[in-house]
Amino acid sequence: MYPKDDPRSVLEKVAPTPSDVGALGAAATVEVDNQPPAIEHEGGARTWTTSGDGFRAAYSRLNAGQKIRAGDSDEPYLLYVSSGEVAIENEHQSENLRAVVQEPSVLLVREGALTIRAESASALVWALPRDSNVLENPLQLSRYDETESHSVAVYSLSDVEEDPSRFGRIFSSGAVMMNVLPMTYSERDTTVLSPHSHNFAQCTVTIEGRFIHDLRVPWGADMMQWVEDEHRKCNSPSLTVIHPGIIHTLRWGDGRSHFVDIFGPPRDDFIEQGWVLNLDDI
Repeated sequence: MYPKDDPRSVLEKVAPTPSDVGALGAAATVEVDNQPPAIEHEGGARTWTTSGDGFRAAYSRLNAGQKIRAGDSDEPYLLYVSSGEVAIENEHQSENLRAVVQEPSVLLVREGALTIRAESASALVWALPRDSNVLENPLQLSRYDETESHSVAVYSLSDVEEDPSRFGRIFSSGAVMMNVLPMTYSERDTTVLSPHSHNFAQCTVTIEGRFIHDLRVPWGADMMQWVEDEHRKCNSPSLTVIHPGIIHTLRWGDGRSHFVDIFGPPRDDFIEQGWVLNLDDI
């Protein structure tokens, strides 16, 4: 259920269906500051990961001078430079592509091994295909294709104009989708929340701020399967995968709050509304 001024109110309504959450629970959360990283990169950079049915999500933290090398991918993926300044080198082309990203930007990585070097303390959010191992296999060889002239596209968020009729700032790789929600500066109004469900998983990556995931498992005929509503508090950074069929909404507190939603495969309803900003580049 969306408030009438929420752009998502035009989307087709999906009735919640009973869910047997079993051992999964309604959602799975990784809190970066309370859990060890899944990957410790050479030189000290660290990455935390999680996954849903059709995607893999990751959060990386780099200090100045540290770098992450990602191997070549069988499918395109998205990388969000949420803070800091990084130098990007893509080894797909015969003459390596080099770029410096100095402000929040989303990268569409079509092909090629990628090296990200932090010029200052930086944070990265990755939206990867479900079976991608580019972060664990940085030495995977690039698949040079002479027909592809631009293996990486960089989209600066400062170039995206505000549009109240569009939901967020949505980018797609063709395999996965990322919605970079604008920064908020005050507590969410609890009289206009947006509890909803869908038949696919999503990952919410909180980057800055304090959040509460409100989660409800729809009731079925078997009362023994009913579970209590959950109001899960999360400090940033965190990655939360919300399982299919779960009714959910998100609250945030005062001060700066920033988060990203990840889906895989890309959502057809967002595409049909014309909300995907880089659709012509896929």
